[in-house]
Amino acid sequence: MIARKAGYEVTLSSGIFGIQRGLKGPGRYLVYERPEGGLDWRWVSEEYVLGTFVAEGASLPEPPETVAVSRARVEIFFWRVVYIVGIGAPLIGFLWWRRQRWK
Repeated sequence: MIARKAGYEVTLSSGIFGIQRGLKGPGRYLVYERPEGGLDWRWVSEEYVLGTFVAEGASLPEPPETVAVSRARVEIFFWRVVYIVGIGAPLIGFLWWRRQRWK
């Protein structure tokens, strides 16, 4: 059994400023029977799913953009800007100051 539509999985990771969101995907959840018995589930990449379905001659829809994924994208962008401004601006200012000092 496999999820009908592909999507993104919102993940949490530890960063410089604490817990941050990330995205894993696109992919789908797959429920399968283990060789020793019982059911298990796994997140598989969209490339794996497409490769399997293309080999069989079937096509699949594009992954949807959910509200959680949109929020995670905004948060990731925000922290990248914070890192660039927080590290880049002081570094450029220091290098400019150092250059002016040695003139």
